[in-house]
This record gives sequence, C-alpha cells and structure tokens, in this order.
Amino acid sequence: MGIFSKKFTIVVACKANITRSAYLHSYMEHYLKNHMPYARKKVRILSAGVEARNGNSAHQVVQH
Repeated sequence: MGIFSKKFTIVVACKANITRSAYLHSYMEHYLKNHMPYARKKVRILSAGVEARNGNSAHQVVQH
C-alpha cells in the first residue's frame, strides 16, 4: 500500500488564514498538480485560521 492508496486531507492552519496558510495551500495545490498529478485526486488540501473572521479573504499578495 502506498501513501496515496486512500484519500486524505491536509489542513494548513495559521492565525487568520489571510497570508501564511492561504499561500501554503496554493503552493501545495500547484505542486501536486505539476509534480504529482496521480496524487491530486487522493489529497484534499484546506486552509484555516484559528482566529479567522467570516468574510475576510486572503491577502492580495497570495490570491491568484
């Protein structure tokens, strides 16, 4: 059994989910798409903030 034999979720968390976790979430999605496309359907990546507020979006620097 390989690491990608079952579906799993990765949660990237930081304080407000505005910069750090949003950036890493996007980077991980990009990496999987370009370097491990066979794993993309098995891995779900989420980002969250432990003190995030509803309605706030990621900082414009990390939006794509």
